[in-house]
Amino acid sequence: MSIRDEFIRHGVVVIPGAVPGDVVERCVAQLARDLEHPVVQPESGTPRGASLSDPSTWPSGTARRVIEVVAAEEGTHWRDVRESPKLREALDTILGEDAWTVEANVVDAERGICEPRHWYCPVTFPEGNEEAKAAALKAKAIVARAEQSEKRRKVSGASGFCTPAPAH
Repeated sequence: MSIRDEFIRHGVVVIPGAVPGDVVERCVAQLARDLEHPVVQPESGTPRGASLSDPSTWPSGTARRVIEVVAAEEGTHWRDVRESPKLREALDTILGEDAWTVEANVVDAERGICEPRHWYCPVTFPEGNEEAKAAALKAKAIVARAEQSEKRRKVSGASGFCTPAPAH
């Protein structure tokens, strides 16, 4: 089954190694900073000051649990994501060659705005402490499956770059 067929069937595909780990770490670090201390002010009613490492700061109860982080183009990591050969190949396969773009967000830090806002990262927090622990374990399992899939692909010499995670 092609990566496009997998995307159509499941709505998501895993592309192991699409972006180098150090680039992902820099992206996550920026998103974590922007989540805790937003440069672009979130929408009205959106919680502020959430720390990824401190579940006590996460929105809970009736509070909105999705925080939209608008990451500014800073450093080279977002460019590295946009220029990733594996990611570009996957998007070309799924959407069509040259049928897509990923623009950089240019942020006016003094005014706290991003116009136009090309993309954002919705960070969703689980309900309750037990759900938070379960979400963290599930995320770790997804990463572990992706890493195992990449190891199997390297060992087998397969040319495909997408191995779907098993359904649960």
